[in-house]
Amino acid sequence: MSFSVGQVAGFAGVTVRTLHHYDKAGLLSPGDRSPAGYRLYSDADLARLQQILFYRELGFSLDEIGAIMADPGANALGHLRERHRQLTEQIARLGKLVEVAEHAMEVQQTGVELTPQERFEVFGEVTFDLSYATDAHLKWGHSEGHRQSMARAAAHTKEDWRQIMEEAAVWRRRLVAAHDEAVAPDGDRAMALAEEHREHIGRWFTPCPPEMHCRIADDYVEDARAFALVVPPVRAAHGPGRLPPGSRARQRRKSAYLMRILIMAAGSRGDVAPYTGVGVRLREAGHQVTVAAPESFASLVTECGLGFHGLPADPRSPVRPGAGSAARQEGTAAGQGGTAALIRKAAAFIRDLGEGLADAADAQGAELLLLSTTTAPLGWHVAEARGIPSLGAYLQPVAPTADFPPVVGGGRSLGRWGNRAAGRLALRVVDRIHAGAVQDLRGRLDLPAVTPRTMRRRLEKAGWPVVHGFSPTLVPRPADWRAGLDVVGNWWPHVPADRRLPETVEDFLRAGPPPVFIGFGSMAGGEGERLSELAVQALRRAKVRGVLQAGWAGLSPAGTGTGTGGAPADGLPAGDASTDDVLTIGDVPHSELFPHMAAVVHHAGAGTAAAALRAGAPAVPVPVTADQPFWARRVAALGAGTDPVPFGELSVGRLAEAIRKAVDEPSYRARAVRAAAALDAQDGAGEVVKKVEELGG
Repeated sequence: MSFSVGQVAGFAGVTVRTLHHYDKAGLLSPGDRSPAGYRLYSDADLARLQQILFYRELGFSLDEIGAIMADPGANALGHLRERHRQLTEQIARLGKLVEVAEHAMEVQQTGVELTPQERFEVFGEVTFDLSYATDAHLKWGHSEGHRQSMARAAAHTKEDWRQIMEEAAVWRRRLVAAHDEAVAPDGDRAMALAEEHREHIGRWFTPCPPEMHCRIADDYVEDARAFALVVPPVRAAHGPGRLPPGSRARQRRKSAYLMRILIMAAGSRGDVAPYTGVGVRLREAGHQVTVAAPESFASLVTECGLGFHGLPADPRSPVRPGAGSAARQEGTAAGQGGTAALIRKAAAFIRDLGEGLADAADAQGAELLLLSTTTAPLGWHVAEARGIPSLGAYLQPVAPTADFPPVVGGGRSLGRWGNRAAGRLALRVVDRIHAGAVQDLRGRLDLPAVTPRTMRRRLEKAGWPVVHGFSPTLVPRPADWRAGLDVVGNWWPHVPADRRLPETVEDFLRAGPPPVFIGFGSMAGGEGERLSELAVQALRRAKVRGVLQAGWAGLSPAGTGTGTGGAPADGLPAGDASTDDVLTIGDVPHSELFPHMAAVVHHAGAGTAAAALRAGAPAVPVPVTADQPFWARRVAALGAGTDPVPFGELSVGRLAEAIRKAVDEPSYRARAVRAAAALDAQDGAGEVVKKVEELGG
């Protein structure tokens, strides 16, 4: 697939002039031309551009980059080591400057004229959020009361601050006790506590009439940063994200269910289905669970007995309404392109997704949000605005690590230091994509402006918990991850206990030797005819029977794929064109089907790759885009599958050869069976239930 210079400039975040400059410098010369003579960039060109931008981000000159790219083996490591030394020294210097600047800002914005040592002796681990101090200044700075408060704060001695903190702690304990005892907020005891707080402000800072006190109280309720000034000493024992005693969610423990949990997931089927298994386990533990996902997955969720809230994020048409036919064609092609196409596809619906997530949280009265990799960058802000805890529930390892490069578009390893640097750069790309949507969302939620990068850093510093729904057998937890990032095991899509394979499938399985499965899931829409013909020819050349899952490509033995992916309830696609040696199926659970397969040819989506391992079936990974090359390499490294066959290089000969190898070589099945035993011993959904109980308990 080829891209124009304007398209590349748009999704790479550089100017057209920069790309022309790289061309003239010999760093990046696109290999293709349009009929009109314009430059066209291939996926290989984009991969090279990614490397150039990576080195530019590290501060290398164009001459240095040119030398590295011309002879990577001889020059790259030495250059990287020297740059690493320089950056480490620079980070140390900047760290000291940041400490000095932050202390100066705190003095100016809080009026606390104490040395850092004195501040620690008085306040301990409690720190001031400078973004809140800035907003408070904008809100109150024009008033005489604020000016008087700042002046009096600046005059307080260390002993004054000790007494202020001691008085506040005593009052805080009595406030929490009243809350836990469900004291009426308009009763005498609550009113006395409020009056005591108002007098405390007047005694130490500035006269506080009732109307001013009400505005301060509103801040505590509406702004998590203001609330944090009251809660941390009481909440410290509970850890990041946990519910404080007396919270609304804890009070609900006396009712029919424990918490109202909203799982937010967006993307293709593989991005949503695993959460049905998690949701069912949470429901069985006594929680009320709703899944917010694209409308096309309503039946997938409700058939599991879970609540459903539709999101305006159709994974098949990720373009803004009214974008025009050209944009729609580009969106369809994005499913077959590389990283650049994926970025375009993601940016197209993020803005509307943010609105949908906010609507879902309001409609469901959520008390806890479970956020997927896709929804977390927006869901964080919804959780902040609603004053409720959240838990990351990720299907991919996106935190930077030295163990491997970014899972999306990371390519080959850059070495331990390079992998971490590339991981951080990948998160910056994600933050850039979300910047506009985050700005709009925070405006709607009446939150002060915060950049995605600032929000991410704030959560990292707080140790925001994330559970990862893949197996440590396939991806061990990186040792350099911070605490709070856990790999718990796969989350399997829920399948009712009485679910059986369709009778037609059972008949086909009994009619001959174990067949080979071929399916591309939500990939390759619009390529059904070509892929169907290729798949059937490969199966017959390999001399094996086959099961084709229609998927979004619409595979069928007759080569009549439409790309619609529609299938009735019996799991067989409309207009079935199966033959004696090849069966076409629709939506059939992999957990029921894969154990009967001689091998599984799949697109290496995280869920499908894990399902093949769970069944002990050898795999032939055919990665298309996004994180699929990462999972394909993992399966191959485990010895449970052949070397990946990239989708762009797929041919009858290569596929037939890989199928024959997977079926004939016993080691592939032996290692897949060994991995299956390890996966069976892991209870990923159960670990999520435990984590939720920790947050709420």
